[in-house]
Amino acid sequence: MDFYFWAKPLNEVALAAFTSSADFRRASQRDMVSRLLLEVRLPDASGIDVLRELRAGGVVAPVIMISGHGTIADAVEAVQAGAFDFLEKPLSLERVLLTVN
Repeated sequence: MDFYFWAKPLNEVALAAFTSSADFRRASQRDMVSRLLLEVRLPDASGIDVLRELRAGGVVAPVIMISGHGTIADAVEAVQAGAFDFLEKPLSLERVLLTVN
């Protein structure tokens, strides 16, 4: 389970992928997040808890939660925690691009 974020340095789009929330937390680019695709169920944490941590830390970038096993309760909790949207897997490229843009 990976989660991803986009950053836009100097009008270019950069993509980074992390295999755990710990790797993401250690990344120095965290403050450059312009959009984030975040898995609800991470191997080492709840994606919704990571979302809450981001919001508490002042990150205001749109966070799009993704899940293959998400429930309506997960979607509601994510939106209440500050998620921009909640996408179910399998993801369609068209839907992801529409949401990210």
